[in-house]
Parts: sequence; structure tokens; C-alpha cells
Amino acid sequence: MSHFVQATEAARDAYAHYDPPAMLAVAAEYEGLPEGISAVGQAIRDLVLNTADRYPVDKALAEQLAVVFAHVHAAESKAAEVAHLFRDLHEHDLKRYEEPRPGEHMWNIFERRLDGTYARRPSVFVLACQDIAHTYARNELTRMMNGPSVAAEYEGLPTGLENIAAAIRFLAVKSAEAYPVEKPVAEAVAEVEHQLMRAVSAAQELFPRFRRLHAPDIKRHEAPRNGTVAEAMWDA
Repeated sequence: MSHFVQATEAARDAYAHYDPPAMLAVAAEYEGLPEGISAVGQAIRDLVLNTADRYPVDKALAEQLAVVFAHVHAAESKAAEVAHLFRDLHEHDLKRYEEPRPGEHMWNIFERRLDGTYARRPSVFVLACQDIAHTYARNELTRMMNGPSVAAEYEGLPTGLENIAAAIRFLAVKSAEAYPVEKPVAEAVAEVEHQLMRAVSAAQELFPRFRRLHAPDIKRHEAPRNGTVAEAMWDA
């Protein structure tokens, strides 16, 4: 399986089961969206550069990957808008934490929590996406086909991006249905997901193009003449 798919599945699953304890934790997710997507983009950027400079493939594949990266970068820009919008629309709510008045807790709906949940927490999305970038950087690909390979990364890229989009979809749905935020915030998060799905669409063109442009190379692996050992006599 693709390293990218494995890492993004972990991020998706971690986020699916995350239940923020208070709104400051939710705020961390909104504010962390651009940083998290940037980390995902770094992994894709590495794949773009390796495809262009290190892997024995047609340059058209690097060009297609650059299109994917551009969509991810656009999603990062939209994510930055979410963070600003959230702060603008919830200035008063945030001020209660950041510049509390004497006796601020008297405005609470429930009693003050005693578990430290008023303190800011790191974004779960950011931490998960940073793991993706680190995992991808650590795993150097040395084969074009079979097992951990360049082909597996090309094939898995759409699924990996769908996993990230799914994590953001969780946030969009909870923002619309569960969190006490203004409607434009939920809509802005949904726009980030939609932009990532454009990256998915572009990524879906990559593997078919790889197979088409490198059909003779792939055939040596999938239909070796007189067996693998014999075909290996053509290894460079």
C-alpha cells in the first residue's frame, strides 16, 4: 500500500474519533487547518520534485502532479480564510477567554470545568498532517513497481487526498450541526473540502497516465517473458 494512503488513513481515523472538549479546542482546529493542509502539500511537493528529478518517468507526470499540488495550495489558502472568518465572527466569544473580565465565569452556561479544557490545545488535524509529511519524508522509494513503489504512490494519491478531505468534512459537518459557531464558518470549512476534492480529481488522472506512458516498462513486471528470472536479464 502507498505510504501516503497509510498515513492519511491514520489522520482521517484520528480526526473522526476526536471529540473536542471545549470551544478553544475547536478554535485550534479552525486555526490549524492551513498548517495541516500545508503539511500534506509538502508531501505532494516532495513527490512532484522526485518525479521531475529522480524517477525514470515521463515529465508529463510531474506536470500533472504540479496541478494536484496547485489545488492543495488553493485549499490551504481557503483554509486560512476560515481561521480569519472564525476570529472575526466570534470575536466576543474568544475575548472571554483571551481577555476575561473579573468574574467572567459567571456568564458560563454550565459550571466551570476543572479538567483544564479552557487552555488552548494543539490542533489534532495539524499533528496528524505533520505525521503524514514526516512519514513521507522518511520513506525513500527505490522501486518503480511492486510493494512500496513509485507506482503505488501514484495510484494511492487520490485515496490519500480523499482521506484528508474526509477529515475536513467531519469538521464541516460538526460545525454545521454540533458546534456553536456562525453558519458562514461551517460553509467556509465545506469550501476547503470542495477545493481538496478538485485535487482528488486531478490526482485521479495520474495513475492512468503513468500506465499509458510507461506501458512497455510496466509490461515487463506484469507479463514477464518466460518468467521473472528471464525478464530480469533485461535489467539495466
